[in-house]
Amino acid sequence: YALFEEMLYDEQGRMRNASFSDYRIATALDMPRMTTKLVTTYEPSGPFGAKSIAEIPLDGPAPAIANA
Repeated sequence: YALFEEMLYDEQGRMRNASFSDYRIATALDMPRMTTKLVTTYEPSGPFGAKSIAEIPLDGPAPAIANA
């Protein structure tokens, strides 16, 4: 959600969306169009040459953005 965030301030410089009650959470309709491409490779350390395919590659961006 960090890439969608916009900090809104009022005339006195106070943040208008400082709590989750005022914060709009992104939904699936807010996401850009994505194209998925599967690349066939052989992984010698995996069972029968398999490697993971699921949410594992998606875990990195959020902690990286939080630590930036």
